[in-house]
Amino acid sequence: MKADMTEERPDRGLSVKKGDPALVLTCISGKGGQGASLLSLYLSSMLATSRHTLLIDLDPHSVHRNFLEDPDCPGLANLIMVREGVVSIEHESFTRRHPCGFDLLTGPRGREEWAFLSRFDIDPVVAELSLRYEVIVLDISSSRMANLLKLATTSSLNLLVMRPDLVSARCILQLLEEMDIQGGGEEPPVALVSNCSRPSPLLHPERIASALRMPLLTALPYDQVAGEDFASFFPNFHGDSPLGASIRRLAAALGLIETIPSHQERKRPTRCLRALLSGVSAYRPRLENATQGAPKRGLSCAR
Repeated sequence: MKADMTEERPDRGLSVKKGDPALVLTCISGKGGQGASLLSLYLSSMLATSRHTLLIDLDPHSVHRNFLEDPDCPGLANLIMVREGVVSIEHESFTRRHPCGFDLLTGPRGREEWAFLSRFDIDPVVAELSLRYEVIVLDISSSRMANLLKLATTSSLNLLVMRPDLVSARCILQLLEEMDIQGGGEEPPVALVSNCSRPSPLLHPERIASALRMPLLTALPYDQVAGEDFASFFPNFHGDSPLGASIRRLAAALGLIETIPSHQERKRPTRCLRALLSGVSAYRPRLENATQGAPKRGLSCAR
């Protein structure tokens, strides 16, 4: 029995042709409390205004289901159970419409479902869903399950979320080593997202990105209102807030929303962010003008 995961995506006249695989963005962090789930929520909210977007909750705490009217609804683990023939569930769809406008495939509801999920390859499910959406956001957060890290290596781009401190940077390096192992030695496409960035000469996000030898995609400012809304499960996305403006720049840099007028965008030197999406992806062809091999990563920088 093949489960019906979601309805066919509507044709909204976007540049992505119907039937093309979705762009898969993974929000992942080296340790808990870095803001990967918050980024996945507000990024999905931003993209949902112009693209058919799905958020798959792979956070160990399955936080996103708490925003729904029915937080105990079936999700990813139940979908895989049906596909594998473990159980038979009469259900029209395993996705739910999030209050912020995107579709949500919720994560496991407890240890038993997490244990079940860890035994199966999630990649085929994402591959099938990628034909029904334009953008898929994976919220892996700080999970280190082997099948999830393997899934991240096939993403179009991994957004490594971290707070600007040395402990978080060290955890990012450990995460990259594990992803390299799961990817068979091939470095997955990655970019750094600094969260709750505050002025600091020593721990400036661009300095940390340079030390880690990876591109800095954006530096998200501290936004107390957005953090409180997220913690209270009351999403209230403000596109004109400091956090909203930064995420809009992020999405525009990746070519996923309309480009911000030059007089409104703060310019800073960076490599072509669209070229980041040219990395190995099981779902989307490589873009033109792919970047060359990245230098070896490390915490120390040559003078």
